[in-house]
Amino acid sequence: MGDVELGLAHARREVDDGLYRSRWERATPAQRDFLGVLAGMGAEGPATVAEIAKAMGKPRTSDISVARDELIKKGLVYAPERGLLAFTVPGMHDFIDRQP
Repeated sequence: MGDVELGLAHARREVDDGLYRSRWERATPAQRDFLGVLAGMGAEGPATVAEIAKAMGKPRTSDISVARDELIKKGLVYAPERGLLAFTVPGMHDFIDRQP
């Protein structure tokens, strides 16, 4: 592994441990499932609440409204527009995708 790769790996670990991990650990297991679905949509930009509910196997968006509201209160996601949801911190979806 070259110097650049070592530097990138070190920087990623620092950002993971200093920025992302604390946010991830604030989430309950059920909220982590929700965040995993959002991250699995593969975009840094917003996803529709309807898409998230469908991916979670919920027939109505109201079925995920409590989890959505809790995640907003914790500062993990935000609603840039009505019916949309996105991560508050850029790159959070990549961190979540790397979790076991």
